[in-house]
Amino acid sequence: MGERVGPSAEIVVDRIFESVLVAEQALNPALAALRLTRRYSAERVEAAYRIAVAGSIRSPRYAHLRPILEADQDKPSAPPT
Repeated sequence: MGERVGPSAEIVVDRIFESVLVAEQALNPALAALRLTRRYSAERVEAAYRIAVAGSIRSPRYAHLRPILEADQDKPSAPPT
């Protein structure tokens, strides 16, 4: 489902589906996380997924990913001058 965005997106979607007992319960959270590509580029969303997967969040959701993008944490920091 998330393979079009990138490998980290696929991991996030898989984790969302693994976290529920009934697969239908994961559809809305997975689609909400993927829907971030409507507002942000696929590259930025993939970077946010990568940050979330590397963190301590077992099953990253929209509520975890959106703040990463809004705070520009997905963008590489500029080197100090």
